[in-house]
Amino acid sequence: MSVPGPHVFLLVIRLDVRFTDEEKNAVKWIQENFGEGAARYTIILFTRGDQLRTCIEELLTNKQIRELVEQCKGGYHVFNNTDKENLLQVTTLIEKIDRTVKENGGGHYTNEMYEETQRKIEEKEKRRKEEEERKKFEEEEKIREDERRKLKKKELMEA
Repeated sequence: MSVPGPHVFLLVIRLDVRFTDEEKNAVKWIQENFGEGAARYTIILFTRGDQLRTCIEELLTNKQIRELVEQCKGGYHVFNNTDKENLLQVTTLIEKIDRTVKENGGGHYTNEMYEETQRKIEEKEKRRKEEEERKKFEEEEKIREDERRKLKKKELMEA
C-alpha cells in the first residue's frame, strides 16, 4: 500500500462488456482483504459510458449493479472514453474523490486499518485450521474407540 494510504479505491467497470461475477464480487473481495470499512472508500468508475445505449440511471435498475453501487459508499462516476477533450469528467471524478475523503473525516484508508484486517484474517484462518485439526482428531479418536469396541467384542466372543 502507498504511504500514508489510499484516499479511495477506484473499482473500474467497463460498460461495453457483460457484467461478470468477478465484478459482482469485487466489493466483497475488497472488504475481505481490506476490511469492512473499505467500502466507505470505494468509488465505482464506469468506463465506456459513450457506448451505453441508455442513461446510467436505467442501468442502475439492474439489481446486481444497483447492489454493487449501494455497497460502495463513495458512489459511482461514468467516463465517456471517446470525449478525451472533456476535462469536466475528470474534474467531477476528483470532486467525488474529495467528497469521499471528507465523508471519511478527511482521512484516508490507513496502513493500520489494513494491518488490522490482515490480523483478523490470520486469526480467522488460524481458528479454521484449529477447528479442522480438532475435527480430525475427534474422527481418529472415534475410529480408535470403534476398533477397541470391536476388539473387546471379539475377546468376549472367544471367551
